[in-house]
Amino acid sequence: DLLVQRQKKPDSDDDAVGKLHGTSVMTLGMELRRAYINSLDVLSDGSIVSGLDDGHVQIWRRGEMVKDARHVGSSVNHVLTFPENSENVAFLTAGDGSICLWNQEYEHVNVFPSYPGTTPASLAVGTMVGSNPTATVHYIAACFRITRQVDQHQFRLVPQTEAERRRREAAELQERMIQNQLLVSSRTVKLWYYTNGDGSFREDAITPNNESSEAPA
Repeated sequence: DLLVQRQKKPDSDDDAVGKLHGTSVMTLGMELRRAYINSLDVLSDGSIVSGLDDGHVQIWRRGEMVKDARHVGSSVNHVLTFPENSENVAFLTAGDGSICLWNQEYEHVNVFPSYPGTTPASLAVGTMVGSNPTATVHYIAACFRITRQVDQHQFRLVPQTEAERRRREAAELQERMIQNQLLVSSRTVKLWYYTNGDGSFREDAITPNNESSEAPA
């Protein structure tokens, strides 16, 4: 839905100047599928990209759906337009443990999986100047949240033999290592750098114990 802003004429005494009135001028997609829209963004050509909770990615132009594609995962929580001057990437979607990059033809060009047991919680894109001032560097930044479910009863039974006790200790150690890694992942900011003409992404990370390296040229 779009909000229509009421414009005041010079000779008008209307007090509602600049107020947004909840007037629906167009509704998209309600008649096509039963799914919630989790995120929306607008491309440079005016097309609308919507990410749905059933994993579908829809592109709308002038009130008509021109593309219905699928995110790698079963749900889309984030849709974000890439900087306009990028060569091969138009927008990205994220959810269900992965970040997908799409080109101007609305096709997958790359997929960045998150650490198992996590999913993207927040995304940002932008442009910066690298060590080479003539090269424009685009970046994607993402942080993650833990989605892995822990079985609270997995160690409920008391070992009865020495072999069972050793297996229990090994399983508990493995679980602690997994939980520690998930905690680190949830506190890490992942970065991907892309330079026009290069065509490839370079990955970096900011963790609680280190600092990110400089952006590549």
